[in-house]
Amino acid sequence: MKYSPLRDLARRYAAGNLAVADYRAQRSQLINNYVQDKQPITYRETRPVLLVTPQRWRRYWPVAAGTALVLALIIGSTIFYTPDSAVEKTATVAAAPANDSAVTLVRNFLNGGDWSDAHLLEFELAWNALTPFERETARRSPWFRRLETETRRRLQAADTIMGLDQSTETKDRITRLQTFAERIGITKE
Repeated sequence: MKYSPLRDLARRYAAGNLAVADYRAQRSQLINNYVQDKQPITYRETRPVLLVTPQRWRRYWPVAAGTALVLALIIGSTIFYTPDSAVEKTATVAAAPANDSAVTLVRNFLNGGDWSDAHLLEFELAWNALTPFERETARRSPWFRRLETETRRRLQAADTIMGLDQSTETKDRITRLQTFAERIGITKE
């Protein structure tokens, strides 16, 4: 690299070796000399600074080579060696979301929009045919929360209608909806 006297002056000032007034005085003197051709611009050649000298490298290369070897072994063993139990756990975890028949049941019921007595009974039968694990998986899904919300909304609407219409048909419909909610585990809050 090449350095001019002006650059050296700026470096000394930046390092805090010169006061502001001295720096400005010397800088203006150098610039005036350059402009008036009293002093030619000369450059000082420097060698780049090596961070690791050959002597240091000779001392540390066994450590660097050993570290690289250990890292390569760790990465290689992680990539190429997987115990059978880890593969089985991964397969089990990957298979769990695929087995969402309960969630599909709830989603299809809600998307169908049919809340007739026959459809509620059909849903209950399918719900009871599920394993407890599948039911719990469905209860944790957003679809089941939507089913709870919709069932509660319908129960509240039915209570409101009951105040206006006291017919046996309305009472049977409300009873059927309450039974449905209890059987699939929806509380009234």
